This record gives sequence, structure tokens and C-alpha cells, in this order.
Amino acid sequence: MALALIWLILFFALLITIFKYTLGAILKWSVSGAKIRKDFGFQPTVSVILPCYNEGRAVYEAIGSISGSDYPNDRFEIIAQDDCSVDSSAEIVISVDSDCVFDPQAIRELTACFCEPNIGGVGGRVGVRNPNEGTITAIQTFIYYAAFHLYKVPENWTRSVGCISGCLFAVRRELLLRIEPVVRERNWFGIPVNQGEDRFMTHLILLEGYGTYINNDALCFTTVPVTLAELFKQQLRWRQSILRDLFFTLRTLPQHVFKLHPNAVLHLILTPLGAVVAFLMAVTMLIHDPMAWAGPQPLVVYLVIAALSSWAIKKYSAQETVKNPLVFGAYAAWWLVSNLFLTPLALCTLDSRDWGTRNKEQEVSLGHGNN
Repeated sequence: MALALIWLILFFALLITIFKYTLGAILKWSVSGAKIRKDFGFQPTVSVILPCYNEGRAVYEAIGSISGSDYPNDRFEIIAQDDCSVDSSAEIVISVDSDCVFDPQAIRELTACFCEPNIGGVGGRVGVRNPNEGTITAIQTFIYYAAFHLYKVPENWTRSVGCISGCLFAVRRELLLRIEPVVRERNWFGIPVNQGEDRFMTHLILLEGYGTYINNDALCFTTVPVTLAELFKQQLRWRQSILRDLFFTLRTLPQHVFKLHPNAVLHLILTPLGAVVAFLMAVTMLIHDPMAWAGPQPLVVYLVIAALSSWAIKKYSAQETVKNPLVFGAYAAWWLVSNLFLTPLALCTLDSRDWGTRNKEQEVSLGHGNN
């Protein structure tokens, strides 16, 4: 009986994921309301905040790409810094990652969305700069593309995106000043944490009564992890922030129910729960059929996804074209290994301040926080 219940839960969890991707495709191509109204004549003053930490030449590439933006030079400034100070005259603050390069239209595309007065935060699409550096980068290319073009669409539909990526994050200045103290005071049972500000800030924007949106026409490109060790550390950090956000939602659930759109409440709970469900699926699979993950069915599913994604990427984002899309079949092994270890490890380290990819001694001595 208990086993049947577990399988039923896993089935519905999988069904919800499939439904969200399918709904995203339907909304993307048939419902005009899923796309925000843009006014490119709306050109507020903008401060682009560029936090830096041992990025080397990448900082110069980031600044160069932002400087080449198709936006009036007298309407935006670039501030490269280590803290969170904000120029007092900016209407819109855009936070970017220093290891990304940015499309010339990115600022223009982000600010155009703020013509809707209820929009508080807007993000851009994050593409992959190194899709063919190995199997690991190819897999991430497919995942990134599908996440922004399908998975986020149902959230866009109700202007309730649960996480705007910190790679390219625009927010109204007065709103940022309102939520910034809450972000600074984040802690896990009294222990300060500095990971996942992008997810937490997006969450707070929603609770302030504003809408959030991902504009896929605002583009930036990042270099994704190349080795399994780098990817695992990155995904562990993300998993920790996802689970913290789930507990925050459950702890303040009445506030969410009465303030937010039902779709917002739904994905704020179901998306983090997906991490827990994936762990249960992996454990159940190993106990009852250890080789199920290596069977032909998962491989066929992933190869079909690879074929469709590869076609879309090649047609609409040629710079991310994956030369050998068949490598996505290896995602089956990564899914099993990552979900077996990431979720329980994240649950045991929710008070962690370790970014994994940084030198701790340098971080302490230089006083750097989160990027």
C-alpha cells in the first residue's frame, strides 16, 4: 500500500512537470497575454550594477558588451563594485553577472517592460557561451533553452515568475530599496546566508504586490560549468536556495494565499517540491529496479528532447548550436546521481555560506559576499 502511494505521488509529480512544459508551449504560440506589452519609447534612467570577484578578463568583456548597448548613453551608467550601493538618481537598477556578455538590445528590452506600472522585476534569457566544450555543457545548453522558452511561460502568463536569474535582473529602484534590508537580513535559524538572492528578491517582489516577468528578447550569455565537480557545486548551491525558498513559502503560506495569484502560489510550492520528489524517484528506482535509469525508455525520451531542442536552438539561437545533440542521452545518468545526492546534502547544509567555486580565505580577507 505504501509503495503504491509513493508511485502515485511520483506519477502525479511527473505529470505536473510534463503539463507545465506542454502548457508553456501552448501559451507561447497561441495566447497573446503570455507576452508582456513593451514600449520602447519608455526610456527610464538605468544603473547597471556589476559585482566583481576574481573574474579576470571576463569583467572587461562584460563591461564592453554593456557599453555597446542600444540605449541612450545619457540614460544609463555602469557601476562595477563589491557592495550594494545604488546611485540615487536611477529609476531602474539592473544587476548583472560579471562573467556574462550581453546583447546590445538587453537594456532596451528590459526597460521596455516597465511601461506596465504593476511590473516590479524583469529578467532576461540566459544562454550558454560554451555549448560544445563537452557533454556537460551540451546538456546544460538544452536545459537552459527549454527552461526559458517553455518552463517559465506559464509563470510569465500571470506575471508571477518565481525566480529571475541574477545574471540579468532589472528592478524598480524604489522597490529595491524597500526589499533590500530584508534580503540583507536573510538567515537560517540565526545563521546568515548569502546564496540565492535572485530567487529571494523575486519572491519578495511578488509579495510586495508587483509582477515579475522573463523577457526572452533580453539576452545574455554565460560560461557554464565544464567539469562534474563544478556543476555539482553550482547545483548544490542552487538546490539549497530552492529548498530555503520552499520553507519560506510554507512558513508564510497565509500571506501568499491572500496576496498572490493562485498560479504564483502553485509554482512557488511545486517547483521546490520537485527537488524532493526527484530524490524520492531516484531512491525508489534504485530499490525496485536499479537499472531502470539505463533502460531504453529514458534514453529514447532524452534523445527525442535533444532532437527537438537541437532543431529549435539551431534555428533561433545559432550561437548555441550543439554539434552533437545525442550527448543529451547522458542526462539520464546525471539525473540519477544528482538527485540521489544533491537534495539530502542540500537539506543538511541549508546554513551554508560556501559558494563552492570560491577560495574561502580570499572571500574572508576581501570581504566579498554574493555575486
